[in-house]
Amino acid sequence: MARVWTRGFDPEDPVLARVVAAIEHLPQVYTAETWGICTLRIGRKLFGWFSGGVDDDGHRLVFKPAPSERHWLLSDARFRPAPHLRGWLELDLGAVTDWAEVRELLTDSYALVAPAALAEHVGGRPA
Repeated sequence: MARVWTRGFDPEDPVLARVVAAIEHLPQVYTAETWGICTLRIGRKLFGWFSGGVDDDGHRLVFKPAPSERHWLLSDARFRPAPHLRGWLELDLGAVTDWAEVRELLTDSYALVAPAALAEHVGGRPA
């Protein structure tokens, strides 16, 4: 029997619109609904996903942090390890006050999973 996923985000959510605006500068990115969440993609690879805004469960962004920043980010209460993905983090978007920071985190995540030629368009892979 096929699994039926319940949508875990509202496509009209203004917070999702801000997340999408934070990735518009990245080459060849798109969003797609997968597993009931809004995934952020480069080709077939995920570099993040958004969920929340339904049933008052908050807004969350999962992304792959630069390895050199992971420990520092985890010292901030807004971040926690992402469930099911070793090394990835989850950000509580309800606690975000600086959307430039979100843009930077997503740019780093993109650069870590994008093909090298595309990663070079955004400054290369972070350390």
